[in-house]
Amino acid sequence: MIAFDMQNKNQRNNLVIECLKQGLVVLGCGEKGIRLIPPYIVSKTEIEQALEILENSVNKVTKSNFSHKGEICNYLNCGEREG
Repeated sequence: MIAFDMQNKNQRNNLVIECLKQGLVVLGCGEKGIRLIPPYIVSKTEIEQALEILENSVNKVTKSNFSHKGEICNYLNCGEREG
């Protein structure tokens, strides 16, 4: 397991959704962290694919004009309490 921080919670949430849209499941943790928990049995090819998705997603969500599109984006506030 390894974790890293994004600049803020919004950027972290955007990264979680963007990775999911591309088939990579990452977990948000803490205020602005991303946690990566690979399976015990994983190939070099799968690691390279995951890193490519992660890199592409980070590059997308760190742009100032980034916004999600699509139905999955309705889950950005899932689990958040109102008021």
